[in-house]
Amino acid sequence: MTVLSASMAKGPPLCPSCLDIFNSQTEPVDLSLAISQLSMHAPKAHHRSVSSLQEAVDTGCPICAVVSTNLPPGSLSSSPDEPVTSFRIAQNEGNLDLTVFINVNNLNNPVYFNTSQLDECRSGHDRAASSGLRGLALCERWISDCLHPESDTGSERHTSCRNHRARSQSAILKRPRIIMQLRKKDNEEGQLSYRVRPYPSSGGVLYATVSHPDWTDDNAFAGTGVDAKCTDPTDEIGPWTETARLPVCFREAAQVAIAGGVEYLWIPKMCSLRKQQPQDEAEGDKDEDENSMRTRAHIYAGSAFNIAAMACTRPTDPLLPLSLTPIVPVVRPAWTASRQQEQQQQKAVAIYKRGSFADSVRRNSPLWGTSNFQMEILLAPATLYCARDQLWWQCFHGHGSCGILCSEALAMVKGGSGGDDGTIGQIKEAPTAYGLEPLLSLPGPPDLRGFKSFPECLSAAWTNAVRSYSTITTPSPAVRKSIIDAIAECMSLFLADTAPVYAHGCWSADIVEQLAWHVVVPDADKHPSRGGEEVLPCRDPSIPTWSWLSIAGCSTRFEFPISTVPGVTSGNKHANAPHLSPLGAAQFSIPSSSFASDSAAKNGGGAAAVLVRNAPLVPARVGLREDNPPYPYDTVLELQGLGKACAYWDSREELDRVRVPFSGHVSPVADRSSGDLYFAWPIFAHFYESRGVIEARGVLLRLWVEDRDAVVHDNNHDKMFVRCAWFRYSEQVGAERGREAIANLLDPGQRGSAVRMDFMVV
Repeated sequence: MTVLSASMAKGPPLCPSCLDIFNSQTEPVDLSLAISQLSMHAPKAHHRSVSSLQEAVDTGCPICAVVSTNLPPGSLSSSPDEPVTSFRIAQNEGNLDLTVFINVNNLNNPVYFNTSQLDECRSGHDRAASSGLRGLALCERWISDCLHPESDTGSERHTSCRNHRARSQSAILKRPRIIMQLRKKDNEEGQLSYRVRPYPSSGGVLYATVSHPDWTDDNAFAGTGVDAKCTDPTDEIGPWTETARLPVCFREAAQVAIAGGVEYLWIPKMCSLRKQQPQDEAEGDKDEDENSMRTRAHIYAGSAFNIAAMACTRPTDPLLPLSLTPIVPVVRPAWTASRQQEQQQQKAVAIYKRGSFADSVRRNSPLWGTSNFQMEILLAPATLYCARDQLWWQCFHGHGSCGILCSEALAMVKGGSGGDDGTIGQIKEAPTAYGLEPLLSLPGPPDLRGFKSFPECLSAAWTNAVRSYSTITTPSPAVRKSIIDAIAECMSLFLADTAPVYAHGCWSADIVEQLAWHVVVPDADKHPSRGGEEVLPCRDPSIPTWSWLSIAGCSTRFEFPISTVPGVTSGNKHANAPHLSPLGAAQFSIPSSSFASDSAAKNGGGAAAVLVRNAPLVPARVGLREDNPPYPYDTVLELQGLGKACAYWDSREELDRVRVPFSGHVSPVADRSSGDLYFAWPIFAHFYESRGVIEARGVLLRLWVEDRDAVVHDNNHDKMFVRCAWFRYSEQVGAERGREAIANLLDPGQRGSAVRMDFMVV
């Protein structure tokens, strides 16, 4: 029997009870092969008494320290026949899952740990294995794997990452005007200095970026070189200064960059591009802000990787919570000894608490909910998330993750190596706790590698980005639009020359599906003081009504129904899923009308309308419900030839147009022939014959005209509509009725209520 010696457990000292976990000659059971047999493997004893557990905590055992934080408060009692803690260890997809059970006070609470296999013979990792995985050592490992082709595993696993960086170097991206240059003094380990200088005219340099909160306390930067002259670069290069003069957050960011082999660093606070404008030049301020936003987006898109200061509330807060205390132990299990000759190298595992990205990174972070940060992590090819107690790494290699704006669209190859133009690259890796184990507990965005065409891939990526980005609070609709436009502009520089056209938050690829959004309205019951009246958002009149950007302050969801089960929709486009095809096609357009011309002028030109081709329109009537439900759910919609439907209004203005004429008069479906004319455009419609259910989902349109009579009586007049709501229609019907209704929508007849026509949504 091989006993783990001191040389086999590196870093923080594990107590004898924890060492025994890895002291078996028999490999743990494989969950993927014997999940049904797991119940047969009873947990084994860990600590027999509370005093033994406390002693292990006092001596610094990291596993027991984590377990102790999960003990119930108050006095602890245990059964004499049962250990205070027990454990179960099993293999799961090549890694080890360790669970420690707390058996006090009649509880059986699990504490989960992940492990990851390390190759101690790899260059640069010996120091980490000999002292435990410290924060800076982890960062060096991840960055080296991702950036440098000479890395053993990096050359095989991070092809998409390097392809993206190669494309960013050749793309016409704006570069920083000024940047920090880093260097280490000769023969003085750890002595790092910096200077602020113009971006090298030769170009082609790798630089890291930093995402940090918008700190306004300039006193924290006194004496660091962060002053007004940094925002007005000249040809002069500043003197070398020790990074010890920098605030702790930026000093550690410089250490991360240089550890990863990157000698240039761009920090917004130190290298700001925004100049101060006179207060009376409001229009100039607006133009400067927009230009700065675009430039900022370009800088992050062209970086080597990004460093996110998730937990820093002040610049003096530490960036790397793991930089001083090695809390990730490294152990070589006894069962690996028998395989050493086969593998010709000794394997070790790092042990760390299984964490949640949401709990570790997103929750209570001063940075996560800011609009600029969402743009930065979307465009950066890789991001290092520095949280309070964990580090997470995300890059193009691997799979996507929930809650993070997906960067899959940037992985689409343009001018890639090996003649792979037009192919679809890999998508971003899930944020990884300590960069070692993918986070499997959160659902991810669609795997874009399953799509067969470029437009499908772009549509799926963008709808997910819109869904996520619409939840972010921005100072104003104009800022929101400038940020999403900057993201799209950067994306277009990476896409193929035949890529779709972008306008107002949407791409021309699958534009019909991108109109299938609705506003997520908070529960009116949670706002009793306002009666729910202010819950529905207002519309930005400078943005076309068909765009989700026109609705400020509310999140947006998409609805993509499937053809197999009624009532089931997806907020993302999934490859090989039985999604319904839309009724009608569409394209961007600029009609000759005062409304559209004004809208285009306010947005600097571009598409102000969506021209819909050969799509069905169903006359609709709108009224107030008799049962007087809470605002904004007090309307009823009736589709001619179909029946009643539910309307989910986009904005307060559109709903008020319906409610005001009915003031003092309640009618379930009143005739509005003397007021606005409404039509329903079913984007999706299907008869689920096996269930006897017909469903239709789409947008409710209000006829917009300069001369209403001319449009009503002249069928050849170009009809223009304003989007006002999303509707859902569902009814249990007989087979004959269902087939007839769907046939009327797909191929309208002489007696049908729906009429196929071309029209514009402005």
